[in-house]
Amino acid sequence: MEEFSEVCRVFAANHGEVSGKAEALVCLEDVSLQAKHYQLAATDLACCLQKRIAALPADSRCIVETHYQLAVAQAHCAEWSRAKASLGSVVTVIEARIENFAKVDKTEKITIR
Repeated sequence: MEEFSEVCRVFAANHGEVSGKAEALVCLEDVSLQAKHYQLAATDLACCLQKRIAALPADSRCIVETHYQLAVAQAHCAEWSRAKASLGSVVTVIEARIENFAKVDKTEKITIR
């Protein structure tokens, strides 16, 4: 399991596309959570979050999801204040998404990403 995780980390570090790196880190986080390596999962998610924030719109659902997953990993590590801050970020990004959606012309065809 450790060898697989290390190969994924090398892939994430060397992969050219930001979304590919972020997805690799999400996969690593899932493996780490299943193996009960919560601190490692939190570290991978924090890195993934940085990449997603840099590459995606500020109100992206992927960013919301990553903040939530990070809060779960932090809670498993008993990092309560960090988990609370991550959940606060979830709310902030969702509120921004709602605000931006209210500005959209409702007569246009809306595509869901």
